[in-house]
This record gives sequence, structure tokens and C-alpha cells, in this order.
Amino acid sequence: MRKRTPTLSTPLMSVGEAADFLRVTARTILNEIDRGNLRAGKVGRQWRIKESDLRAYWRARYMAPRPRRAKSSV
Repeated sequence: MRKRTPTLSTPLMSVGEAADFLRVTARTILNEIDRGNLRAGKVGRQWRIKESDLRAYWRARYMAPRPRRAKSSV
């Protein structure tokens, strides 16, 4: 009987890949992880971010609707 090796169903991104995706620096990604704004986990000594978590962060951070300005009654 052959053992099945588990496969990773969710793509993981490195800090550098996440920074390229968002067009920010790696330090910005690390700061967001430290602040708790971006979910990530450590694999060895390196942070890894699920692609789905990065997309959710991007939608919440950059795609949020802008508040409407109140019309003046002049």
C-alpha cells in the first residue's frame, strides 16, 4: 500500500511575492503582519501568506467604498 503525501490546496506566498502583488515594500507587508492586519504563518523562519488572505486584505484595504461628501445647501 502506497502512502499518499498531503498536498497543499491553498497557494502560499512569500513576503516578497505579497509585496509585489500589492506593489508595496516587503517591510510594509511585515508591518501589516505585526499589526495583525494581515494573516500569515511562519514556515521555518519565513512568513507565508495564503493567497486568499492577501486578496481579502487587498479588498478590505484598497477596494473599500469611499464615503460620500455631504452636499452643501448653498
